[in-house]
Amino acid sequence: MKIVLLSGCAQIPTQKTMITDRQVEFIHQDRQGDVTIVFENGLTSKLTTWQGVLPLLPDDVNYLVYNRADYGRSEPSDQPRTGKFIVAELRELLAQQQIEPPYLLVGHSLGGLYAQYFARSYADELAGLLLVDSVHPTQMENRGAYENWNFFSRLGFNIFTSSTEKAELFGLTTTGQAVLAKPNPKQLPIIILVAGQDYSRDQAARNHVISKRKDLAKIYPQADWHQVDSGHTMQRQRPDIVADAIIELIEKHRKNAFENNL
Repeated sequence: MKIVLLSGCAQIPTQKTMITDRQVEFIHQDRQGDVTIVFENGLTSKLTTWQGVLPLLPDDVNYLVYNRADYGRSEPSDQPRTGKFIVAELRELLAQQQIEPPYLLVGHSLGGLYAQYFARSYADELAGLLLVDSVHPTQMENRGAYENWNFFSRLGFNIFTSSTEKAELFGLTTTGQAVLAKPNPKQLPIIILVAGQDYSRDQAARNHVISKRKDLAKIYPQADWHQVDSGHTMQRQRPDIVADAIIELIEKHRKNAFENNL
């Protein structure tokens, strides 16, 4: 297994391993804990996006951060870039590294949608779900559809994003439909953190994003919904709040596990 150093992530070396005949870059900290936190990055984000959160995690939990196909030093995949295949690849990595459940999923932005797909498909493997300004399953419908973006948003997206990132974005609706077709894991502890600061100059687009943030609470009525004084990348701007939410979910899981064993 090849080891490379990733600067800015508390000097923790990343690792590469082969899954489905391609290399995947990841960091796995095994502290012999009872829970493994699994981080899912947003669109265009790499595993360094969590570098402010990792030092704030408890010492008695494990964690995995990784780069999806064609991000960082992870090689491209020939599979479609929708939640079904992305979650399957994540689960292959977990199995290959012998990382056993329960998992606490933490997903940011589009990674939050992939985390929702995982949670609705394999709820019995999870300790909790944390959505960090997550994409809504219908984010790309109606006003959010690509053809309704303003000219400059489309131009920037086409210039600055890779073919894989484009494929993930345009697979969002397929993933969202698959998420909504699966049952809500009603017994799963969920925290939803939404950004309180707006990040679009287009008023119509901003209103669309705000409405979708609020609607996540309707999709997951069992969730604790919190608005954070932060922009979209709150894991960078307010890593303390993200870490606190993770700790809260761990405590809930442990309390539930204790009560179930009485």
